[in-house]
Amino acid sequence: MSIDNDDTEMDNILKKLHSQVSEFTHNNTTLSEKDNNYSSRFKFNITYLFYLLIPVTICILFILIKPRFIMNVVNSDNDNTKLQISIKKLLIYTLILSSVIIFGIFIYIYRKK
Repeated sequence: MSIDNDDTEMDNILKKLHSQVSEFTHNNTTLSEKDNNYSSRFKFNITYLFYLLIPVTICILFILIKPRFIMNVVNSDNDNTKLQISIKKLLIYTLILSSVIIFGIFIYIYRKK
């Protein structure tokens, strides 16, 4: 029984302290509201989508245009040579070109004026 009594005393003391402190503070947020504010900082940002679309777009353009520098020469059955897209070269050139473009955009936006 003393445990229940101690709990109610503690609750009363906490309520009293909370009311005394709230007189001097102007922030009326509760813990759950602070948690909501914390999660709202991680909302989706359109800038991240833009930076993600750059390499995807470059990769798609390379696949559609099929430039010679991402192609490998493959021998076929009748000694004919065919050009085939090299996935390794495609990824390397996509990463290089998208890094240069993203770096250029970053420098353009955040340069000192």
